[in-house]
Amino acid sequence: MQQLYAVTKVADPSHRGSTRQLPDSTNSGQPSEVVAFQSPRRSLWGSGKAAEIHLPAPWTDHVYLVTEALRQIDTQDEVGTPGSGPVAFGALPFDRTASATLVIPSVIHGETAEGARWSTEIGPTRKDLAQSRPAGTPSATTEPAALKALNDKPTKVELQSVRSPEDFCDAVQQATVRIRAAELTKVVLARELLVRTDTPIQAVALYEELIKMYPAAMCFVVGGFVGASPELLVSRVGEIVRAHPWLAQPHALETSSKISAERQSC
Repeated sequence: MQQLYAVTKVADPSHRGSTRQLPDSTNSGQPSEVVAFQSPRRSLWGSGKAAEIHLPAPWTDHVYLVTEALRQIDTQDEVGTPGSGPVAFGALPFDRTASATLVIPSVIHGETAEGARWSTEIGPTRKDLAQSRPAGTPSATTEPAALKALNDKPTKVELQSVRSPEDFCDAVQQATVRIRAAELTKVVLARELLVRTDTPIQAVALYEELIKMYPAAMCFVVGGFVGASPELLVSRVGEIVRAHPWLAQPHALETSSKISAERQSC
């Protein structure tokens, strides 16, 4: 990875963050791909690509490469809070034998629940960063047409289950048998849906809707992968580690009740 420099500045608290206030846009006028993460305590979002970090297979044996890449960036950080400075975003595969790729955005914005805000810009030279606009200033380069595309919501939505209810109930029964036989300890059965709309679904727009619908969840968008998950079992911010194993039990009980009711209806 080439030598990179990063500058993190305190942002104006009056300019509340948005995934749409990003300075980078492509030559086509479309906003650069946005990566973002939000929890009840803090949010991070960025665009552009300062660098990629490739984790060879198996990716679990090469996670240290992320730390090494971030440490190589010469950083001036006047904020000094978890999440400020360079950050790598990525979606790691469930398949631990696969490879993985993370991206370090060229522009990253951060915000905490207490109102602290900052902006980080990353580039190959200090001169470019020194001449950048003040932190927190919304971009004037993002094309209005591109923002309009984010605001366009489908007027027609069709949902189709990829798997029939009978097949899903059979999968639940098989999983139950294997758990009772001690072959498995936990099973997550996904119900895949095929969604058709009359307008393209923008990942950023979907992410923003998830934030509104689930403000207490862990919301994310990276590489076209968008989601909101309530199941944060362990988190670490700086030297503080929080564990919430009790979250799994109520969810499991609720899911078990729903499965039982559904099984009876099959």
